Amino acid sequence: MELSRWAAVDAPLSGLFCDRAQIIRRPGWVQVVSEDLHLAARNEVLWSVVDTAEIEATIDRTIATYRAIGTPFKWSLPQGSQPLDLGTRLRERGFSGWQVRAMACAADHPIEARPSVRTHALELANLEEFVALSNQGWDVAPSLHTRFCLEHRRGLRSGRLIGVLAFSHGEAVGTASAIVSGTRGYLAGGQVLPRARGQGIYRALLRSRLHALAARGVREVVTLAREQTSAPILAKLGFRTLFNYQIYQRDADG
Repeated sequence: MELSRWAAVDAPLSGLFCDRAQIIRRPGWVQVVSEDLHLAARNEVLWSVVDTAEIEATIDRTIATYRAIGTPFKWSLPQGSQPLDLGTRLRERGFSGWQVRAMACAADHPIEARPSVRTHALELANLEEFVALSNQGWDVAPSLHTRFCLEHRRGLRSGRLIGVLAFSHGEAVGTASAIVSGTRGYLAGGQVLPRARGQGIYRALLRSRLHALAARGVREVVTLAREQTSAPILAKLGFRTLFNYQIYQRDADG
């Protein structure tokens, strides 16, 4: 259960390289609030165990918190979340949801990749290119380029961020990240531009990150994979499923 809990709660927090993100921790509750970054990926309830008698008031307060700063936000329901009908309550409040798998493998797990796909490690020298391509793949507003460059620079200098760019026919077409947290690693942000999919880019990004994590002394690697996209691919490549859960999102009001 220790690895499962880390995968579902603490792993995403390990990738926050901005001191302006407020992390709220109390018994039965983990939440991130980024007042100056209006992205659901940076505003989220990651863990919630709430008494049934208090849940409606808690939902009200949480919606009000994010409404006040005008941002969409997510509410994850990993294993052990309470009450059991929280997902139903969130849907009734206008949240949309999707299924995710917490998955894991050993850092030295072998992944075959096509030799025609080249990968380069993220460095300060190619940071601008990495962030621009990543933001393009994730449809992030160009206005956030400078902000994300700053965060990636901090991550690199801390030694906790690993990034990989993938190239096909000399063109950069994919990016992915990994976070080092002691002897564990967290895979995040893997994306391949639509025109380059089906060429083995995703496998190459995965293989490079696992090698880099293993070289840092990481033994166990976890990731949170969407059921409709990366989860089936990772399962075929040998990742084991820790558990399935739902993530819900509420768009910014007005």
